[in-house]
Amino acid sequence: GGATLNGGDDNDTFNFAPQATTTFNVNGNPPVFSDGPPGDTLNLTLTGVTGAALSVGPVRGDGQYTFSNRNSVTYESIETIATTPAVVPMPVTYNGTGGDDNLWLRIDNNGGDPRLELLAGVTISVTGGGAIDIDDTGSSIVDSRLLSGVTSYTVNGLAGNDQLVIDYGYAPDSGDDLAATDVTFNGGDPTTGLGDALFVKEGTFGKVVYNYTDANSGNIENYSDDAGTSLQSTITYTGLEPITNTGTLTNIEFNLPASADTQAILEDDGTTGNTLSRLRSNPVAFEQTDFANPTGSVTINRGAATDDLTVNALPDFDRSLRIGGMSAPLDEVSFAGDVNLGTGGVLDVYGTQIGVAATVSTDDGNLTLTAVDQAGGAEHIEVQAGAVFRSASGDVTLRAGDNLYLRDSSTVEAT
Repeated sequence: GGATLNGGDDNDTFNFAPQATTTFNVNGNPPVFSDGPPGDTLNLTLTGVTGAALSVGPVRGDGQYTFSNRNSVTYESIETIATTPAVVPMPVTYNGTGGDDNLWLRIDNNGGDPRLELLAGVTISVTGGGAIDIDDTGSSIVDSRLLSGVTSYTVNGLAGNDQLVIDYGYAPDSGDDLAATDVTFNGGDPTTGLGDALFVKEGTFGKVVYNYTDANSGNIENYSDDAGTSLQSTITYTGLEPITNTGTLTNIEFNLPASADTQAILEDDGTTGNTLSRLRSNPVAFEQTDFANPTGSVTINRGAATDDLTVNALPDFDRSLRIGGMSAPLDEVSFAGDVNLGTGGVLDVYGTQIGVAATVSTDDGNLTLTAVDQAGGAEHIEVQAGAVFRSASGDVTLRAGDNLYLRDSSTVEAT
């Protein structure tokens, strides 16, 4: 059966426990949040419940609790919710509107008892210096709750061009920030063009791994250590187009999707001097990803044996770059633009066919190209006319069997 509980125009209080045979619908009616707390209060006794989950939004004060051993509790226009026990950890889902939702997920220190907050109506931009800027003028808090009561957080963007900022730097001294919380962003429609966008702001991790599933889906794994053995949290996404990550990272790893013939492109994001580079594909096979320079290295792994990578000019990238591996080389790797890996930068490339048509250099690191036979003698390395492949004070190694081509006026040099 079902029970509907309606409040009046005063500060009403509802006290009950979810039941196995009764579905509850609670409507607090006025006042609303603009009138200030406590407003209408829902006190839920959750002792003995299992499989608790909460879905809220898009209007603050509206939501639904579901359980595996109790019927649901749906509420509307409730300003204050208290539970017994005081904290019941559960997954929380926010459902956006059918329009454009610009959302900011952050942590408020709250006097040492951190609260997770979601704001709607913010303006998001990337500055010329490569930072994610948030203007919260005219915005409003659409969800706020103790972080200790959230096991994971999901944002459903639904229709419209939705944007979500996951802000790891808003409360860096809270001692209990978003870095340990799994977040899911389902962008919804549209799934082409700029559409739904994910911004990962600040934060410090040892290693971040991008696992691309398809043109719009995948996940980002945040590790506390450089080797990627201690997973802190995962960002899962669907229905997205671009991703921007400005976190302070030691190492970044990109795993291309398993679909064959991915044509990946590594290049600048289009604004020279902002420390951001970009990995994309054409035709689109995974989300365009803009990322800040790590302090260590970037690794790009194939998803299938027929994947190709073109490296265009990288004016803002000066770290180590590793592409493929001996047992999993890419098919074709082409350096079409100038790349200088700077001090300590190492280049290690494995592909069936590797071409250099620009200047690829490092100040004191090693440069290594290895052509791997995947198709019976098709492997080769070609340094084209006018191209330069140089290490100022490191080793240069080209492994291609009998298929090494150094064209006229090309330069291969280790000094």
